Amino acid sequence: MAESHSVHLAYETLALVSKALSRLEVGDVAIAKFGESVDVLHGFDSEPFTDQTGMRIMSAFQFDQKATQIIISDGMCQDHEKLRTVLRKAEEERVMVVFIILDSLHARSSSDSGNANQNSILSMNQVAYKNIDGRLDLHVERYLDSFPFEYYVVLRDVEALPEVLSGTLKQFFERVTEQ
Repeated sequence: MAESHSVHLAYETLALVSKALSRLEVGDVAIAKFGESVDVLHGFDSEPFTDQTGMRIMSAFQFDQKATQIIISDGMCQDHEKLRTVLRKAEEERVMVVFIILDSLHARSSSDSGNANQNSILSMNQVAYKNIDGRLDLHVERYLDSFPFEYYVVLRDVEALPEVLSGTLKQFFERVTEQ
């Protein structure tokens, strides 16, 4: 995140949401950061959320986590076999990787709705060679049939991202605590 220069936007969003929840008097507010580990920066049982508390929380964010497990992309990736090898190693290290595919990026490239479905990652095909009885046969397969990520979500409505992401995080933390 630090490379994409989104840190300032993240700070602004955190401050805005935290302040709004406090003003709405929704009750206690908790804030956590996650990546390689999960750290609660402001628990539900902590002091009320103030500007000073916010400054302390902001200083705790470094945006240098090495093991963030959520990838948000258009889903297009090369060399699925090489990715599978890397993902197996991650699984051995008990790292769960979730891939959120923004399918609306594909649908947007078409002007009419009939064509939008053709551009969806759900209907994309790819050509692959299969070794059958010692000879290579060329065949067409669905792109997602060979998608290397075990856990992925195809999201067509980008505006649903916060809801999908929160549901995904909930399932992620449930799975991590089970292990």
